[in-house]
Amino acid sequence: MSLPHITASTSNASRPSAPEHAARGALLLAGSGVLLAGFHQAFDLSLGLPGHFGVFILAVLVLARASSPLAWAAVIATVGYLAGSAALAGAGGHKLLNLPGYLACAVVLDLAWRLSPALLRRPGLAAAVGGCAFLAKPLVLAALAGVLALDAGALRHGLLLPLFSHAAFGAAGAAIGAILWEGARPR
Repeated sequence: MSLPHITASTSNASRPSAPEHAARGALLLAGSGVLLAGFHQAFDLSLGLPGHFGVFILAVLVLARASSPLAWAAVIATVGYLAGSAALAGAGGHKLLNLPGYLACAVVLDLAWRLSPALLRRPGLAAAVGGCAFLAKPLVLAALAGVLALDAGALRHGLLLPLFSHAAFGAAGAAIGAILWEGARPR
């Protein structure tokens, strides 16, 4: 008597399902944001130039967006950054006023990605998108400071200098993120 030969395979059983894979990806993105918040707290350069952190956050957000298949990768990484910043700065942290602006920037990046992934994968285009996206931060800050009647240090010299410096730092960070993504992707 001859029985059919069936090759046993556990490879399908050991592979994560699509929801598990998405959850792992989201956790990695949020974790990168938390690490960025820790970096920001530990190495606050305090250059006195509004928007100087844009070089770092835009590089990380462009890398996150370009390397993840998740629909809102930049927003997920930014939510991790927001949670990490809130935990590290405490309730009285003056930097918490900036957090909605970072979230608005991430939304702009994700929307640009939906329009065309090439906008964030090519350094020149990424610089243009990143510069425009990071303009959201001083605009949201100005709106919040006006509505809440708070003093926003970045706006002490008006809105023109923060708009210019945020655009410049955001563009540089986005270009760096695109260059790093291009160098790291498999060929």
